[in-house]
Amino acid sequence: MADAHARLHQLLDSSLPPLEAVQYLPIPATRRTPLGIGRPSQRVWRDGQALFGTTVLAACSSLPLLMAVYGRLRSHALQGDADALNDLGWLWLNGTRLQGDVPLARRLLRLAFVLGSRDAAFNLAEQAWHGLGRPLDKAVAAQYYEAAQWPLVGLDRGRQCR
Repeated sequence: MADAHARLHQLLDSSLPPLEAVQYLPIPATRRTPLGIGRPSQRVWRDGQALFGTTVLAACSSLPLLMAVYGRLRSHALQGDADALNDLGWLWLNGTRLQGDVPLARRLLRLAFVLGSRDAAFNLAEQAWHGLGRPLDKAVAAQYYEAAQWPLVGLDRGRQCR
């Protein structure tokens, strides 16, 4: 098990850009909502007196805060945190504050799904439904939407959706 964790860490460390290598994007002035498709994990952190989460990251105009949240998500993802993997995948899927990278987003979302994230199942469903970075496939989307509704435990965890 420790060997699998070490391999996962190595894979993620080589896949996830370090903090200083990420291209952060400004919020487009013409866009009403920066959220795009799918959903983040809705995790919230307390930082001093402020509470913030991934949805705040998508709307954040402060580059230092944006970098801090990315750094925290990356750190948690390297530890195999399914919510952090989902949130990073969601950010790259939508390309709102990070330069979009749909193939990376899909890899992170699939890994988060295997680790039990229902939010990742929903995001993979959205990706299949809209044909974003993959062929549009409503049947696969339906499988992921179904997986997003039920707790991913036991045999359902890591369900083989395409």
